[in-house]
Amino acid sequence: MTVRAAQYKKATPQKLFAEIYLRDEASNGTAPAKYLQAQVDGGQRRKKGFEVLLQQKGAMPAGMFAVAGKGAELDRFGNVKAGQVSKILSQLGARQDRYQNQSDTSQKRRRARRKRGGEYFVVQQKRGRLLPGVYERIETGFGSAVRSVFIFTRDARYKPRYNIFALAQREWDRLMPFYFNRELEKALQSSRYRGHS
Repeated sequence: MTVRAAQYKKATPQKLFAEIYLRDEASNGTAPAKYLQAQVDGGQRRKKGFEVLLQQKGAMPAGMFAVAGKGAELDRFGNVKAGQVSKILSQLGARQDRYQNQSDTSQKRRRARRKRGGEYFVVQQKRGRLLPGVYERIETGFGSAVRSVFIFTRDARYKPRYNIFALAQREWDRLMPFYFNRELEKALQSSRYRGHS
């Protein structure tokens, strides 16, 4: 969806201009225009779906964002893996569908196999060296430990990364003379005024 996010509408004899835009709707997930805009212009990014759910549950304070911590499982795009996000929401009871939230029985089973990790909890205010965020409790050879999965912050800004307007201008400068002259020639050949002085 991201690769095909840039779309266009052709000019017509009735409408003498074309439109180029980022796709602003999606049948499943977030529309590209919403998440690409910050990459193009920079600035504060929009709230992600799981952040809204955490705030609705009261797990994350209002006005904050969740950024990946050192213990987050990242995919090849640098995002926290959907499976880990799903487990966190389920354990914290933040799912919109209550049947997807973890029950007390499954919570006890999870704690019994803590050595593999996967037990999550929230710190809302700084506690010792722990910043506000979502942490995973694990067992190590030296005892129990925690690692950050998400850190809560009031600022989640992007620097401009994709200068799509400069790219569009380069393509315009490169292609426009050829296509303009070709279409002008076609228009002159088919003109009803052809041959009239």
